[in-house]
Amino acid sequence: MLEATETDLSTQQPEQLNGVQLTQFLTVKLGKEEYGLDILQVKEIRCWVPVSEIPNTPPYEKGLINIRGDIVPVIDLRERFGLPSSVDHNRDVVVLLQAQKLSQRRIVGVVVDAVADVVSVSHEAMQTTPAFASNVNTDFIRSLVNVDQRMINCIDIDRLLDWGNEL
Repeated sequence: MLEATETDLSTQQPEQLNGVQLTQFLTVKLGKEEYGLDILQVKEIRCWVPVSEIPNTPPYEKGLINIRGDIVPVIDLRERFGLPSSVDHNRDVVVLLQAQKLSQRRIVGVVVDAVADVVSVSHEAMQTTPAFASNVNTDFIRSLVNVDQRMINCIDIDRLLDWGNEL
């Protein structure tokens, strides 16, 4: 398990292995499940800091933090996925992500239980999300990958953040 530090990952580049393009994911934990965040969209990993709450927002929108003069919204991924909120935020980690829609870029913090690993995956290893019942929304799942006997849900960050309401 990687420790939460104030780490800038914005200079990461795509990897290649024997001429095959690899996508790197930062894996994070929410309970027992593991999720992958595209490393090229990860800006920084930080320890939890208290947020300034905003009234009339969904429960998963925790509030705002100030990062070197920039105001950044913070979203709790546990609550966004319908899981119970963390009891002790002091143990949580905030991953700053760069989201984009059309030509607009925004930095958003997502609260996770822990940062686990960085994995490199070939395009061929990525599997599409299976069909579920009609009331299960998997639009934010980019793909599923199996790494070392672990199933990782790779998240489409731009879709997950649903720019219509949260940003």
